[in-house]
Amino acid sequence: MKKVISILFVIIIVCIFFNQWDQFITDGQTVNAHESAQTKVTIHSGENSVRVIQTISTLSDESIYEMIVPKKASNWTCTYDNKGECKSVWGAENIIETKGSQLHITYSLPINQKTNTLIREWLFQLKGVTIDHVELKIIESHHRNGTWMAGIPLSGFVKEDLIDYYSFSGHANNPALLWHKGEINTEQNDKYYTYYGNHYHEIKELMQKHEEKVKEAKFLNIITTNQLKSGLYEGILILPSGESLERELVEALYFYAIESEEIEWFLDLLTSFIIDENPRFALSKFAFNELKEKLTASELEQIVANISDLDESFVPEDMDEILYQITGKQTNFFAELFRNKQPVSLELFTMKDYHWKDKKFTVKIIEIDGIEWVPFQKTMSFLELETERLSETEWVIFDEEDVYRLYSDQSIFIKNEEVFGLLEHPLKKMNGEYYLEKKWLQSIFRIHLKEEGNKVYFDM
Repeated sequence: MKKVISILFVIIIVCIFFNQWDQFITDGQTVNAHESAQTKVTIHSGENSVRVIQTISTLSDESIYEMIVPKKASNWTCTYDNKGECKSVWGAENIIETKGSQLHITYSLPINQKTNTLIREWLFQLKGVTIDHVELKIIESHHRNGTWMAGIPLSGFVKEDLIDYYSFSGHANNPALLWHKGEINTEQNDKYYTYYGNHYHEIKELMQKHEEKVKEAKFLNIITTNQLKSGLYEGILILPSGESLERELVEALYFYAIESEEIEWFLDLLTSFIIDENPRFALSKFAFNELKEKLTASELEQIVANISDLDESFVPEDMDEILYQITGKQTNFFAELFRNKQPVSLELFTMKDYHWKDKKFTVKIIEIDGIEWVPFQKTMSFLELETERLSETEWVIFDEEDVYRLYSDQSIFIKNEEVFGLLEHPLKKMNGEYYLEKKWLQSIFRIHLKEEGNKVYFDM
């Protein structure tokens, strides 16, 4: 019995310990949740790695911070202004207590300077603290046949006999770094961007064309190369050398927050609307043509306006809501495309309630070019009319006195074996379901209806 009590006592103590640990971490994060800081960084190049010296300033004295260590950082140390080693607390190497307002961190990063290399998320961060300004110096003495770039403006460059000195300074949290092997042309625009490559005139025109988005980015270092994946990476915009220059630029500037390989077709679609070019992928081509075919010119302009101003809260499924706001009609178009990953027809619809006798039934009424289409089988069944499908394009309908035939591929209907001509096909198949143009309910079947808002009252 004493043994059981002892075990229970130990368990209780351990639980209390971990609870206090969690509370400690939570309190520490809460204290510094809205702090901002600055960092100064010096990089010394080596043969296969770089040595980084990072100083984080304007921190709270005698406070607890959790350091976020870059995944590729090695041999890191942390010291105070007095050169003393940073004090770790609670036995966690990366939980540090400050003495003064600065932390000095030294570490190594691997780098392959034999090829073009992009480095991301390389700076030490403090949880709950935003680094809002970075000053970066790079001292290059081993690989001087290339160029360093950063996701903040270049403020100075000095080439001496044995060493190259780079200076960068700007507002950023964790700007990307890029090493480009070999010489490269440089064109500097002091206000918004610096360009590296051989397509400056094309880039300049595109920067002017998409000036508002360029301004939103604050500052960009742009490089055209086919040796790195295109995209916007913490201040560095990588673009391909080739015909798809504008497409890649627009996709990066406008939609970097929603970039995902799983929805590459969707980004291709959005980009195609911005630059008014046909998409590259089968699914995006289909969606592009559906929207162009079934929306008005004004509605298409509103789509471009909406997708030109997406923020980081946007998720692809929001597109159906955007279409609703533009057209006033509901749709599941994008939801179905994402779910099925295959073409579906664009349906803009309103949910309406059928009323007849003592019955009520809710149906989806689709609108195309201002014309309403009712669900054929559901409407006939609600009105107690028997239907039978004879083929993919032919239906027969029975009421108490007459027999009708309707077609989805012919502009006729047959009543009691007598053929009548129509101006268009009375039936349309959309996403696996047949729809009847609403006006034929009265013209062909002598079914009268009255609408009051979203209520439809039948009289036969």
